[in-house]
Amino acid sequence: IGAAENAPDALGRSELEVAWHGTRLEALYATVMTGGLRASSRSRGGNTLGNNTEGVYLFSDTRCASVASYMWYVPLCRDGTYWAAVWETRVDRTRRVVHHHPDQWVQPEETVELIALWIHGKTRLVPGEWITVSWEAGAEANPSTEPEPLIGPSRTPAHGGEERREGEAAGPS
Repeated sequence: IGAAENAPDALGRSELEVAWHGTRLEALYATVMTGGLRASSRSRGGNTLGNNTEGVYLFSDTRCASVASYMWYVPLCRDGTYWAAVWETRVDRTRRVVHHHPDQWVQPEETVELIALWIHGKTRLVPGEWITVSWEAGAEANPSTEPEPLIGPSRTPAHGGEERREGEAAGPS
């Protein structure tokens, strides 16, 4: 991993804590099939926040609202509803990756246990939320191969709560 990890204490105990991870809907199949989240790694095309800290990026239970900035809403059924996903996890904080960030935790992938998948649906987006204008088949993660780096996704900010559907111009409905 390249960063120091804490080991379990002398009695072998760990500190399991709830943590949250926003994800793309396109990544759900691979996550479910492999049974876990993969560590972000620059060598695999993942974002490491510019500091080369490799691992799974999460938010603590007390900072779970911050995960909204990593949720990408996508219109799936052309019905005006946008969908996004968040993983609820349990992590072993005794094995955390040393990472100096005020909000985020970084964990080795083997210390992250999936607990629940939360699916968010909404018909109105608010400023600051992100949408993928349409399903990006190229962003689907294949669990049986090393993923290609994701370059230039069609990630678009939602402005003023307007709805934006594939093929529609931005503006009020």
